[in-house]
Parts: sequence; C-alpha cells; structure tokens
Amino acid sequence: MIATLTQGTSGMSTISTAVTSGNAQTVNLSVTGVPTSASAGLNPTSVTSGGSSTLTVNAGTAAPGTYPLTVTGTGTSATHSTTVTLTVRAPVTNDFSISANPNSLTVAQAHSGTSTISTAVTAGSAQTINLSISGVPAGASATFNPTSITAGNSSTLTVHAGTAAPGTYPLTVTGTGTSATHSTTVTLIVPRNDCSISASPARVSVPRGSSARYTVRTAIVSGRSQRVTFSVSGVPAGSTATFTPTSVITGASSALRVTTSAPPPRATTL
Repeated sequence: MIATLTQGTSGMSTISTAVTSGNAQTVNLSVTGVPTSASAGLNPTSVTSGGSSTLTVNAGTAAPGTYPLTVTGTGTSATHSTTVTLTVRAPVTNDFSISANPNSLTVAQAHSGTSTISTAVTAGSAQTINLSISGVPAGASATFNPTSITAGNSSTLTVHAGTAAPGTYPLTVTGTGTSATHSTTVTLIVPRNDCSISASPARVSVPRGSSARYTVRTAIVSGRSQRVTFSVSGVPAGSTATFTPTSVITGASSALRVTTSAPPPRATTL
C-alpha cells in the first residue's frame, strides 16, 4: 500500500487478483481519484484473474492531503474495486537551531572571554552555516573559530574587550544556512575599573613623639588593575604621615607611617 509520499516523489503498490468462483477471466484495471498535479499508472493494465499489476503513483506537485484512490478491475462477468490511500506531504525544509553557552560574558578591558556557539538540526538534513556577529562595541573585537560549520557542530566565539567603554552590550550571533537563518544573543558586560582599600591594623595607640605603622592593601573589585595614588587626611597638628611607596598597582600594598609630635618641654623653676 502507498502510505505517504513527499511532493515530487513516487511510490508503488501491488494490485492482486484471485479467482473466487468459476474460471479465470481477463481483468482490465483502471484508477480514479488521483489528485490534480499527481499521476498514477498500472503495469500491466490488464491481467488474468490470479495475476497482479503494479500501481505507481507520483505525487508531483499535488496539494498536501490524504486521497483515496480507487483501483477498479473490470472482468468479463464481474467488476470489483479496492482502495489505495495516498497521503501527500510538502517537502521537509532543512532547518537548524543556534544557541550560546554561556550567553553572558563579563570581560574587563584588555581581556578576553569565550562562548560556545552550538547548532542542531531541527528538520531535514544538515546544512552549512556561516557565522557572523553584530553589536560589538567600539574598541572591542570578536572572532569565530571556525567561521563556518555544519549544523550539529559548534564554534568558539572569542570576545576581546580591548578599550571598549564600560557598559552592557547585546551581541547578536547570526547563523546563515542554505535554507534558514537564525540568531542568538550573547551579552557582553565590560565592568568599570574599581578597587578596594584597607589598612591593618585599624587602630594603633602610641605615645607622643613616636611612630605608628600601618599596611595599606589594595584589591581589584571589578575591571582591571590600575595605579592607585595614596593620600591621607585627619593627621593631628604637628604630626606627619608618609606612604612608602606613594602609589601602587591594584593588588599591591604600601606602608603608612604616622609620626606624632613630641611633647612640649617641661617648665623648669629656678
């Protein structure tokens, strides 16, 4: 039995006859119900009872749907029919999906991050997909390796933040295939350069005329390292405070020395 044919393809069914009473006779075969733009043929078109014929149906450009084809055998003394059901479907269009993992990258200036761009066949057969990207901010760059893949495979997206201004940027990755085009979004976050500062110990008690020493440490909070220049305020009158060194690259530390003023000389009575 012919079950389902895609437009433009053919299928066959064997039409069999048998003697149910009396003697064999010549049976002439015909078929009706063939949809517009399809075709059907019998080979041979005439058989002797007990023989068989092959029905060949070409779906052509017939509209998708289900059609009952009636095959009629006309003999000398009897006529009988059987039904062959034809289902026509449209050709399957090759299609694919595309995704990114991770779909968000936080990349400091002058640094790089990567995301895997994956594809999968969703219908039909695999096709060649050419990858492209848009939305890359000024001062940054983005590359694929490889730039062209077969559906079902993946590529590595490398984003270099360069000198891009801090901010959030939606990057659109587009895969262009032979029969379909799809996109996915990778969010690029370029953080502002920031740091933290702390002193140890937090409190020191010293007599007048002595010095207190502190270690001032810095750390990167976001972005990349930068030069930090130290200053101090609130030093008591007559006291001094010095940093060694006076500036560092984020992540390094400096020594702060605070020297208090000497006590006034005692009065002497003669």
